[in-house]
Amino acid sequence: MSNKHVGFLVNPIAGCGQFFNLKGSDSLSTKDCQESLSLRMAEGFLDLISETNVTYYTASGNMGERAFYNKPSDIFRVIYYAPEITSRVDTQNFVNALKAYSIDILVFFGGDGTAKDLVDANVDIPVLGVPAGTKMFSSVFSISLEDAASVLRSLLSGDEVEIVNGEVIYIDESKYAAGDLAISSYGQLKIPSSPMIVRTCKGEYPDSTIMDIVEYIQEMMRPGVNYIVGPGSTCLEIKKLFANNGTTFGFDLIRDQQIVARDLSEKEIYEAETNPTKIIISPLGGQGFLIGRGNKQLSARVIKKIGFENLIVVSGTEKLSSINNLYIDINDQNFTIPSYIKVLYGYGTFKLVKLQR
Repeated sequence: MSNKHVGFLVNPIAGCGQFFNLKGSDSLSTKDCQESLSLRMAEGFLDLISETNVTYYTASGNMGERAFYNKPSDIFRVIYYAPEITSRVDTQNFVNALKAYSIDILVFFGGDGTAKDLVDANVDIPVLGVPAGTKMFSSVFSISLEDAASVLRSLLSGDEVEIVNGEVIYIDESKYAAGDLAISSYGQLKIPSSPMIVRTCKGEYPDSTIMDIVEYIQEMMRPGVNYIVGPGSTCLEIKKLFANNGTTFGFDLIRDQQIVARDLSEKEIYEAETNPTKIIISPLGGQGFLIGRGNKQLSARVIKKIGFENLIVVSGTEKLSSINNLYIDINDQNFTIPSYIKVLYGYGTFKLVKLQR
C-alpha cells in the first residue's frame, strides 16, 4: 500500500469566539485565546488514526506541529514556520508551501472563516474540514471529529473515494451579531463524497405551523421556571410574545412572561439554574444539527446540568420534513445522548426523531 501524503492545518483561533459570546472568531487573534480549542481537537483526531502509511505536512507551533507532541517524529514534516501570533496570511503561506508536494488531501481544523481562506488561497486538492469553528454553515465539514477520522482512515486504507464540490459560504459577522444572517456563496472546495460529511449548507424554510407552536409554548409555560430560548427565526417568534427586542441569534431568558436577560453566554446559561430551567431550541435548517452548530453556548457541561429531558425542540413542518436525523456535535467522549428526542411541530403535536453524534 503506497504512502499517503496529508496536509494538516490548524486554525489556532477557530472556536475561540464562543469564549467571548461572539458569533464567530474572525475578529480575534491568537493573543486573544488562552487555549486553542482547535489544536486540542487536532490532537484528538490524531489519536483516532492508527494507520502508519501516512506522512503529514504541517506548519509550526499551534498551526499543526504541537498536535504531534506525543507522536513519532517521522510521521510529520514542518514545511512552513509560522510566527507565534498567526493570521490568515499564514494560512495562505502554508497552502503555497504545500503546493510543492504531492498531497492527497488537506485536513483542516476550523470553521467557515478558515474554509473561506482556503478558497482565497486557490486550494485545488481535496480537503476535509474538521468542525472546530464557532460558525460552520458551509458544506465542507464532517459531522463530527470521529466521522472526520473515519473518512481519512478510509482514504488511507486505499478505498475508492469520489471527489465532489462542497460549497463555502460567507457570513458577515458584524451583521450576524446584529441579527442579520446575511449568507452568500463564496466559492467551492473539493471534498470526499461521504455520508459523514455535511453536503448541504444551512437552509431557510417557511414555517407554516410556527404560530401553532408559539401558542402551545405560551400555554405550557409555568410560573417561576426559566425558559432559555435559543437562536433562529422559529425561536424568535416565541420571544416576540414577550418583547420586541429579543435577540435573533442569541439565547434569551424568559421567566414569568418576561424576557429578563438577553444574549446569554455559555457561562450565564450554566449559572442560570437557580430556578427550574428548560431550554427551547430549533434544529439548524438544511443540516439537521441540534446542538453544536449555531448554538455553541450549549456546551457539554450545560447539557449535562440541565438534562436532555429539559430540552424543548421545536421545528416547522417544512424544516422537519427535510431532516432524517438530528446531530449532536459536542467533542466530549463522556457525553451520552438519548437515542431519540421529541420535536414539537404544531399545537401539541410531536414527532420522535433519532439523535446521532
